Amino acid sequence: MSDSYELLERVNDRDSLIAFVEAFIAERESAEPLEREQPHRYAMGSALDWQNSDISSFLDGACQFLHHHVQDGDPPTWRMIAEFLWCGKIME
Repeated sequence: MSDSYELLERVNDRDSLIAFVEAFIAERESAEPLEREQPHRYAMGSALDWQNSDISSFLDGACQFLHHHVQDGDPPTWRMIAEFLWCGKIME
């Protein structure tokens, strides 16, 4: 399990969200050189379990989280923001 996922599980306030996002950024930065070095290996999905390596695909995956997991009227939480970002990584 990645460090960013472990931090996602602990998001409950501003500081824990920041820690999660910083780890999430570092994870994506680590995936980018792997993808450049072996583009054929990652043609159908990105390195380190990232399904969406470009911003439009990432945001589409994140938006799917809102459509499928957030009900109208649910108050936003720090955790919800983190889950929104996480789903940008994993949802195709």
